[in-house]
This record gives sequence, structure tokens and C-alpha cells, in this order.
Amino acid sequence: MKERFDELFGHTWIGQHPTPLKNVCMVLHLDFSVVELGKQLEVIQYSFSRICNGKLAGLLGRYASWI
Repeated sequence: MKERFDELFGHTWIGQHPTPLKNVCMVLHLDFSVVELGKQLEVIQYSFSRICNGKLAGLLGRYASWI
């Protein structure tokens, strides 16, 4: 992924102001707009947990050899 830094972050502030830590940290992208809303708090909590846990599992799977 290091070779995609400019592609992925070039349009962002950090992409235009890179630091010595460039390409050292993993990035976890969370999109809370996909959390299912409901009238009961439990529905929201379940949806939020499912999405976050899925993203974390994907990150751990992708970078298992680094972690």
C-alpha cells in the first residue's frame, strides 16, 4: 500500500503535508452512514458493532503478518 499513498491521500491535508511517519501507520476507514438506525437503541448498537467488527476483522486479516 505504500506505493498508493499519493493516490489514496494526495487530496487530503496529510497527503499534502506528509510527515516522517508517512506510510508507517495503518488506516481504518469507518463509514458510519451505513449504520442501521432504528427506534430501539439495541438495533443501532448491534449495527454499529457489526460494522466496526467487520472492518476490524478485515484489517486484521489484511495485515496479520504485520501485527
